[in-house]
Amino acid sequence: MEKETDRLILRSLDYIQFSFATSTLISSERVSFKYKLENYEDAWTMVTPSQAKMATYRGLRPGRYTFRVMAANSDGIWGEKGASFTFDFSPGFTRSLLFKIILGLLIIMVAALFFFSAKKYLLYRRTKNKYKDSLLDPEIVEQCMKKLSYVMDIEKMYRDDKLSLQILSKKVAVTPHILSQVLNERMDKNFSDFVNSFRIEEAKKMLQEADEDTSVLRVCYEVGFNSKSAFYRAFKKYTDKTPSQYQKELNEKK
Repeated sequence: MEKETDRLILRSLDYIQFSFATSTLISSERVSFKYKLENYEDAWTMVTPSQAKMATYRGLRPGRYTFRVMAANSDGIWGEKGASFTFDFSPGFTRSLLFKIILGLLIIMVAALFFFSAKKYLLYRRTKNKYKDSLLDPEIVEQCMKKLSYVMDIEKMYRDDKLSLQILSKKVAVTPHILSQVLNERMDKNFSDFVNSFRIEEAKKMLQEADEDTSVLRVCYEVGFNSKSAFYRAFKKYTDKTPSQYQKELNEKK
């Protein structure tokens, strides 16, 4: 009971527990103890002969601690020094600041993923419910898709800056409502996105084949846009670049 132990480094998530006893000729039922954990508590805790010789500590903060214990005989005479155990307590990774930051970022990412997934699902439900009372005839859909492919790929109707849903529906011989339904349900696009996707693809090809003196504005009007601002917005949406940036990158690669 008189020897001080070497310093240790302990890592624990829940608790630290000490058990103690003394080797003496006196019956253990007549020995009392007192203990305290320095840097955690100031007062001694008394242990009567009938109590368990054990001390448990939870929720320790990082730092150095010394556990001290002293024994007394049946006459109440305490030992002069007692025993001590010094240790450094360092919390595990799950209690570190880095872990808390990582956990917080993961929670934010999961919440964001849930939010966008829910938003996408609601958009899908709205689109589906919009046409739930007017089921498309598969044969009409097939004919509509073939005509759309022809007038857009072969005739290149998207080059007409006055092209509208009504004009295109007449060309493929369906009502505007059915055409809108086909575009939404089968291509997941509205009329504007459907037409602009063709325009931007041709604009990209023209910019790839053009020389350095080719005007972006010329490309804009040739593919069917009626304003430079509309062209820039659509091009940025589909390529994440402005037409000028796209052209510059192409020229740098040549």
